[in-house]
Formats: sequence, C-alpha cells, structure tokens
Amino acid sequence: MNADIETGDTLNAIGQEIADMLNRHPDGSFLYAEVDDEGYEVAIFAEENGEIIYYYPSNKMFELVQHLWDVADDDKKWSILEYGIADEKFDAQFTFPDQVNPDEDDNDEDDGCERAMRKHFGDKPVIYPDLGSSAVKLTLEDLALLEGDN
Repeated sequence: MNADIETGDTLNAIGQEIADMLNRHPDGSFLYAEVDDEGYEVAIFAEENGEIIYYYPSNKMFELVQHLWDVADDDKKWSILEYGIADEKFDAQFTFPDQVNPDEDDNDEDDGCERAMRKHFGDKPVIYPDLGSSAVKLTLEDLALLEGDN
C-alpha cells in the first residue's frame, strides 16, 4: 500500500479511536504525540464544559500512533504529532527532528505536550484523573535507585 494512503487511513483511524474513547463526537479534542526510535508519549485532551479533560490513551491509540510513525518514509520520520479535531475535520501537524529546539526539552516545567496543549486550548483549566490510592509518585532519586539495581 502507498505510504501516503496508509498515513491518511491511520490518521482517520486515530480520529475514530478518539471518538470511541470519548464515547462521543471528537470535536474539540487534541492529541499530542512524541515518537522516536526509543519510545513514545501520547496524550489526549478534550474540551468539555469550559474545562480541558485529560484522557489516558488506549492501547489501540498507542498502536495507531506507532504505526503512523512506522509507515512514514525514512526521510519523512516525524518527532511530534499535534492532531486536533474541530468542525468534524481533523488537522494533523507534524514536527520533524530538525525542527525541534533541543533547549526546550531541558525545561521540565514547560514540556512540549504542555506547550502544545496550551497553544491549542489557551489557559483553560485542565482536569487530570485521579490515579487512585495505589499510585506512587517517583522522584529522580527513586529512578536513580532503580537504575542502580540493574
């Protein structure tokens, strides 16, 4: 199959998966993804009643984003996908590795996902779901200890 056709089909499937996850029409939703050879991050936000709600991506969404990256020609491998849905249409913007400012990645307080989400939604409040009583917050010290065990 042609890479451009497969890319279009996968972008449509991402929109459908967002609709399935939200259990409604996905207008007002936004997906942010960062992908490289070592892994990926996916975040989904949707505007509801003047607030922005964060949704955990489904396993299928992770697979779709990874597939979208995999089918890109080597000279068209992107680093960041910003995917918004408005007026029943999606808009996918790709950022390529040579367009990423490495200095921005060094600032944990203002990561790429947060910047993109704010660019898309402005300063509306964001509601993140409760992780539950069994969740544990790890610090950088915790991670260093875990790495020392390997």
